Amino acid sequence: MAGCEPRRGFGEQMKCVRHQRPIAGVDDGSPFRSFVPTVLTRGCLSPPPLSLPLGHTTRMKKLSVIIAVTLFAVFAIADLVHDFMTNDPVHYFSEQPHQLLVVAVVAVVGGLVAFLFYRLSPHCQRRVKLVTMGSAASFVTVCGVYFGYQFLHLSVFGGYTLALAFLCVGTIAALLWFEFYQICRSRVL
Repeated sequence: MAGCEPRRGFGEQMKCVRHQRPIAGVDDGSPFRSFVPTVLTRGCLSPPPLSLPLGHTTRMKKLSVIIAVTLFAVFAIADLVHDFMTNDPVHYFSEQPHQLLVVAVVAVVGGLVAFLFYRLSPHCQRRVKLVTMGSAASFVTVCGVYFGYQFLHLSVFGGYTLALAFLCVGTIAALLWFEFYQICRSRVL
C-alpha cells in the first residue's frame, strides 16, 4: 500500500506504523502494548490475518437478524393463509374461469417481455430504461399537478389530507426522477 511508513524498534522486526494493531484484550493502559507481528506482503508490512472467535455482540447481531427474518416469514405466511381463506380465490376462479385466463395471459406476456429485455444489448437496455423511467416520471408528475389543481377547487378534502396526497405523489415522482437521473449518469461499456 502506498504511504506505509516502516519502522524498526530496538531488537524488533520491521513494522508498518499504519497497520500495527494491539492484540485484543492486552491493553492494560501502559505505553508498552503488545502488537501483532507484521509480515511483508505486496511491498507493505501488514499484520497477519487473525482468526478470533466471534464476539458476544456479533453473535447477538446474528441472532437478532435470524429472529427478525423468521418472524417476518411467519407473519408473511400467516397473512397469505388469511388472505387465501378470506378471499376464497378457488370459488372466485371456479365461477369466473375467464379471469383465470386473463391472469395467465398477463403472466406469460410479462415473462416474455422480461426475457426479451434481457436479450437486448446493454446499450439498448439503457435506452429502454431511460424511455420507461422518463415516461413514468413525467406521467406521475403531470398527474400530480393536475389532481393537485383539481383538489384545490374541492372543499371536501381537508388541509392535512391534501398535504398527505401531495407528499405521496411528490415522493413517488421524486424517486422516479432520481432513478432517471442515475440511469442518465451511468455509462454502458
